[in-house]
Amino acid sequence: MGKVFVVGITGRQGAGKSALCRELLSLWNGPKCRVAIGDALKAELADTGIDTSLKTPEVRQAMQAHGKKRRAQGPDCFIDATEQAILEFVERELEPGKDILVVVDDVRMVREAEWLRQFCASRQIECRLVRIVVSRDTRAGRLAEKGLALAGEEDATETEQDRIAVDWTVTNNDSVIKLIESACLIICDLLGVRL
Repeated sequence: MGKVFVVGITGRQGAGKSALCRELLSLWNGPKCRVAIGDALKAELADTGIDTSLKTPEVRQAMQAHGKKRRAQGPDCFIDATEQAILEFVERELEPGKDILVVVDDVRMVREAEWLRQFCASRQIECRLVRIVVSRDTRAGRLAEKGLALAGEEDATETEQDRIAVDWTVTNNDSVIKLIESACLIICDLLGVRL
């Protein structure tokens, strides 16, 4: 059978988590997918009529409030759906000689990072956690270009990320070329290729 690789990405709002995810997936030559811990949260909010595709401060604060409420009910409430999504993709795509990449582009809580490592270790899946570090001014500027603003910066989903133990730290204050370079280095690390 082929191997399965998982990359979990953590970083504050506007850091470039989705951009790094896109670059990693575009470089991978084989089955690949993006999975987000927040997808279950977004689905729940959509059922209440909140359009989570809108990236406004109000929607972000609603997501943070709902996430906090649900995590108080059970800290693994969103992890279970994420685990199921990963397992379904791997089961569908795993074949001899085909290596698979799964990118989880929104690891925000220490518990989520710990789960991801344990989940991967229990299944002999290679796992890397990556933190994207960006200055607050750069993040604010990127969001402003989209007509958005930083919101909920003191929420645990933003602040707890600093306590997640990572394998890679990517600084993303520069150009997209630097981000692509970082993605290449992460893929090389996963495959055991030394440059």
